[in-house]
Amino acid sequence: MLPQLAAETFPSQVFWVVLGFFCVYGIMAFFAVPRLKKILDKRESHINGLLDVAQKLGEKSAEIEKESGELLSKTKQEIFDAETKLIEELEKRNSKEKQRLSEEILENTSKEISSLKVSSEEAFKDISSDLDELLDLALQKIGNRKS
Repeated sequence: MLPQLAAETFPSQVFWVVLGFFCVYGIMAFFAVPRLKKILDKRESHINGLLDVAQKLGEKSAEIEKESGELLSKTKQEIFDAETKLIEELEKRNSKEKQRLSEEILENTSKEISSLKVSSEEAFKDISSDLDELLDLALQKIGNRKS
């Protein structure tokens, strides 16, 4: 029969098992577990610190995004206002230029019309005098034949 199964050795075996258990428990409770707890606490505090930094960076990123959105919309509005102002200014200039050109064309046209009137009057006078001369010549020739 095996000695560890002998009933006479049970109390000593129980004693050594209990003693071994308490030794291992003591070593674990006083050395291993506190070290593990310290490591876990350190990890937890490090992770919490990183989470805080990530949260702060996220808030800062949201703030920067908001500011850039506001700046973008402000810039778009400024560009729109500048475009509107430029368009109005160009339309004003175009209107003035159109008016000036219209007046110039009207003035040139009226000058040309008056020039044409003068030229046509002179031409009519020339034609009229030439016609008078022609009639006089015709009458002279007609008169010379009868005589």
